[in-house]
Amino acid sequence: MPRLIALDKSVIDQINAGNVGVANSLQRLSRGSKLRMSAECFSQLNEAEQRLATDLGVDHPNSDSHYLANLRQRGHSRLRYPRA
Repeated sequence: MPRLIALDKSVIDQINAGNVGVANSLQRLSRGSKLRMSAECFSQLNEAEQRLATDLGVDHPNSDSHYLANLRQRGHSRLRYPRA
């Protein structure tokens, strides 16, 4: 099971400030882990910061992909076991 890493706005602020070490560490961590940010924290980001977080692969609960993934899983299980 992959490691779950919760991020906040300060990480995005550090990357925007040019902190290369944080950016490199985040990329290294994201290879074997899931990066998450709360909906509240994501809503505090401006548009450019939101795009940066999305480009880095940060999952946030208010994203369409978060909800669609759950719907697809439930939908596929129904397709595998049709009603008689």
